[in-house]
This record gives sequence, structure tokens and C-alpha cells, in this order.
Amino acid sequence: MRARKEDADLDVRWQGPVSPPRIWHFARDGSLLGSFASSSPDDLTVAPDGTVWVVNSSGGVRHYATDGVLLGHFDTGFTGANHSLDLAPDGTIWSSIGSLVLHFEQDGTLIQSFPSGGNAHFLVGSNQGMVTPPRSAGPLCLACGFQGCSGIGRYSRAGEIIQGPTGSLQVDLTALPLSPMHAVVPGETWNFQLWHRDLGSSNFTDAISILFH
Repeated sequence: MRARKEDADLDVRWQGPVSPPRIWHFARDGSLLGSFASSSPDDLTVAPDGTVWVVNSSGGVRHYATDGVLLGHFDTGFTGANHSLDLAPDGTIWSSIGSLVLHFEQDGTLIQSFPSGGNAHFLVGSNQGMVTPPRSAGPLCLACGFQGCSGIGRYSRAGEIIQGPTGSLQVDLTALPLSPMHAVVPGETWNFQLWHRDLGSSNFTDAISILFH
């Protein structure tokens, strides 16, 4: 099992059986940069800042610095083998176990949960960008630079999640889901894109740009 951060000289792997289990940190040339003990992970992923997120079969999620310092942890509340773990572009955490998909803030606050299958949500940003998040099969084409808004807005509240092969969203132009909320005014251009699961990983559709008159 491994997770790569593609834009850095970094390769993080779990290796076993050893006691206690360890996570190994390698340079791309194979030289060992370090290792640290961890519970045996069902899945792990590397964040854009190089830190490591791990989920185990007991439902525990742990966040490590590359030197093994524990930065935070929480319990999903669900046990069983084959947990998966993904980081969304906005930094929130997606985990799945069996037929259930869980969506958490980084402090462990549960945002939502729903049965697995086709699921997706729309994103909105004032600027355009091009970055491929870790473990994504495609690029995120949005960025946020409008006044004081924080991050990229996501339509992931109840009723906004798309489940199934098709879906649509009625956008409230008086309350784009940014921080703070924003009402669109004539002359502004906003960009929209759909995040979705894709064969066990994640992906994005093509983005669209809309000029509002």
C-alpha cells in the first residue's frame, strides 16, 4: 500500500507484518527518509502539505507529520475491514466502509453520510486554476480569489448531493456557498465544476465559466 504526493520527492508506504506496524517515508530514488509506528492502516493518503492521513479497521483516523508526530485524530464510529480514505480539494475527508460513505471535517465533525454508489457534488470558485489533488484521476480547474472568500465553495448540504448517473442543481445566486456567503452581482464571472467518485478514487468533470449580466 502506498500514497504518493506527485509534486514532491515523496513516497509514503505501509509495510508489514512488523510489530508494531510502521509507515515508511522514501525519496523517489528509494532512499529511506524515515519511518514511524502506526496502527495497521486500511488506507492512507498524503495531503498537499506532505502530512499523512491514515484510517484503520477500528474506524480510527490519524493525521501524522512525516516525522511521525501525531497532529490529530478522531473516530469515525464505524468498525470493519476495508475502510477507504480520500481528501477532497477543500481539505475535508471522505471515507467509505461497506455500503456507507462518510464525509468529515478535519476535526472529525461528521458533515454527512449516505449509501455508496454514484455520488458527486458541485464546486464553485471565482477564479480558474489547474491542480490535480492527491489520488485524483483528474484536475481541479477552480480557484478562489474573490475579495475575502475562503476556499472553494461546495454544494454538499442535504439535497445537494448527486447520487446516481445523472443529476442537476438549482443554484441560489443570492447565496453562493463561500465563506462568507456571496450574492452574485451583474458583471461577475463564476466557475463551476463537479467532483465525483471514479472507480475507487475521485475525479472532476470539465468546468464551465458563466458571466452574469
